[in-house]
Amino acid sequence: MLTIRSNSTQTYTTHGQPEEIADMAVFLAGPKSQFITGQCFGVNGGSVMH
Repeated sequence: MLTIRSNSTQTYTTHGQPEEIADMAVFLAGPKSQFITGQCFGVNGGSVMH
């Protein structure tokens, strides 16, 4: 489930598109990410997570 939230700390004034999330998922599933383990990536347009 994809949840999009908006708050005043968000860097961009537009909402992210599903394709932007999918780009990260495709990268992580591909061979160029084979050395990445146990990471958390915030694909959130610069918003602050609390």
